[in-house]
Amino acid sequence: MFIGNDPVIASFIVFQSKQSILHPHQREPAILNLMALQDILNTNPPLERFWLPNGCIRIQRDDLIHPIISGNKWRKLQGWIGRAINEGKTTVLTFGGAYSNHLLATACAAKFAGLKSIGILRGEEKMSNGYTKICLQHTMQLLGISRASYRNKAEALSMVKALPVFKNTHWDKVLVIDEGGKGEDGLLGFIDLIEDWKNKGVSPTAIYHASATGTTAVGLVKAVHQYGMQSTVEAVLVLKNINEQRAMAKEFSVESKINWIEGYEFGGYAKTTPILLGFMETVEKMNRIRLDPVYTAKALFALNEGLLSSDNQGKDIVFLHTGGVLNPNN
Repeated sequence: MFIGNDPVIASFIVFQSKQSILHPHQREPAILNLMALQDILNTNPPLERFWLPNGCIRIQRDDLIHPIISGNKWRKLQGWIGRAINEGKTTVLTFGGAYSNHLLATACAAKFAGLKSIGILRGEEKMSNGYTKICLQHTMQLLGISRASYRNKAEALSMVKALPVFKNTHWDKVLVIDEGGKGEDGLLGFIDLIEDWKNKGVSPTAIYHASATGTTAVGLVKAVHQYGMQSTVEAVLVLKNINEQRAMAKEFSVESKINWIEGYEFGGYAKTTPILLGFMETVEKMNRIRLDPVYTAKALFALNEGLLSSDNQGKDIVFLHTGGVLNPNN
């Protein structure tokens, strides 16, 4: 429903869950601290051999961390959820699209950590879908906002605070998480990953991953540097936003340390082609591992072509599976 008569405030649509239930696959009780939350996660996913049509690499199975809080979604949320608990916050608020895996992961992680959650959605997309339903089942309060208002996060947040439904909210108890988990706190999970590799004697020549915001690339570069590894970070763009990703990396002074790989967007974000889908099906059958066409399939397509280059011969290459294989709309 629309709230208020003001034309600005009326651009919001509030979605509320009719029942506070967990996703059918997640019946664990609500958890009150980060340590207990981590107990339901597979925080030590395996590094496995992985076959592509043009060669063999290794894959970091972060898709196995959790059915919903998987891949780099947890890596980017780990520091934020920990901060919310350490600072005594009661609620986390974040941003995303109606098909956002970040919103799914935030809703689920917050629920299990005993936190309330609010999600601000780009409002011109289809609001009622499998993704938003799972968010609501994990008691996230969703608010739809026009794309124009969404672009300015600070302004959008001010508008949210002015809504009557939040008049009794103690905003000092709300932690705002940027879209996709961007920010210093969103980098901490990658330090854990590289530390684990270091302890296991894993030091790949190159680390490939799918990149949509640049947060994962920045986190990997900073972690690799912290532990004195010489691995290069290869970020395969899954949408045409190189300037935004470079700007994000520049904020952390690591722009020049990331190898940005363009040309594998396949038409844009969440768009596919028969060639990409055929490649994904082939690789899934070769390895019996689920991929997704939005992120991992595009990055692996780029990596597979890169294996033909003489520059990659004999290299120890690791691909970071960033999760996102859950498709609530199926």
